[in-house]
Amino acid sequence: MLLTIFNSTMPKKSYETIETEDDDTNQPSHPMQSANFLSLLTFWWMNSTLKKGSKRPLNQSDLLPLHEKDRTRDLTERLQKEWNTNVQDCNSTQGKQPKLWKSVLRTMSCKDILYLLSFYFIESVCRVLQPLVLGLLLRLLSSTAMDRSLTYACCSLLLLGGLSTASRHYSAFRLELLGMRLSSAVKGIVYLKVRASVSFLRAGSHWRKNLFVLQTICHHIGFASATYL
Repeated sequence: MLLTIFNSTMPKKSYETIETEDDDTNQPSHPMQSANFLSLLTFWWMNSTLKKGSKRPLNQSDLLPLHEKDRTRDLTERLQKEWNTNVQDCNSTQGKQPKLWKSVLRTMSCKDILYLLSFYFIESVCRVLQPLVLGLLLRLLSSTAMDRSLTYACCSLLLLGGLSTASRHYSAFRLELLGMRLSSAVKGIVYLKVRASVSFLRAGSHWRKNLFVLQTICHHIGFASATYL
């Protein structure tokens, strides 16, 4: 009875359909594509969206467009191509089985890996230099004959702490973004494989039950892939 009253008082509003890239081909490019080094490091390219969100609730038109490297279709096609190449190489060699993790690693570009390693290297260098510079600054302040120019230089080098923090946050962001891209590609492959196997189950005696199960799996996999984007 309580559930009936609750359901009757709830406003019956459905979710608004989000337009895809096929619905609007004149979408602007993602701000990350034109952002400079400082803008990427400080996430300055997000300021316009954050300012709008601080004043009012964000609408669909306020959201940033999808990055060209984050399209699930392109990621899935690239992983499928690498998987087919891996399968062909294993078929030509007896006793060798294809490995999905090898295909996943091949989908990652060397530029993304070098990008992550460079920022982790910057963070490590800043972490090592910061206590050394601080120790030198304390020694200069405690000495009788203080070199002002060297002292000011050490005070300026203490800003390495901020650079280390910014590098750590940006490298974590890039690593999580890379993980979501790989996750979307793998889920897209599984989604396609499950959908392709539906036609084979129609010949079985319990094809209706199996078809319902597979369609449910496809729905959840597709929803999870879209959640990351």
